[in-house]
Amino acid sequence: MIGFLDLPEEIRNMIYMCLIGMVYSEIDFSFHGYEYTATFLDQIGQNAKHIRRIFPELPTVLENKDGLFKSEENARILDKIQSACTGSTKLII
Repeated sequence: MIGFLDLPEEIRNMIYMCLIGMVYSEIDFSFHGYEYTATFLDQIGQNAKHIRRIFPELPTVLENKDGLFKSEENARILDKIQSACTGSTKLII
């Protein structure tokens, strides 16, 4: 029986990449402070596609005579989540 470190580097790297995708898909990502959401998604890059559940804190929803609307910052964060977290199954705001 050989150990994990005895495997060729290419195979170990493939295993690491699978573990990263699995970890991201099993964690509920909750952000306290809306400014961190987009920054985090930028930092993890392509791994964001594995995120399944994300709970961002958004700036206050605004209201005018036509009803409720989202601020530009809300729109930017939601657009970032939509484009980065393509595997997402749950978004709670």
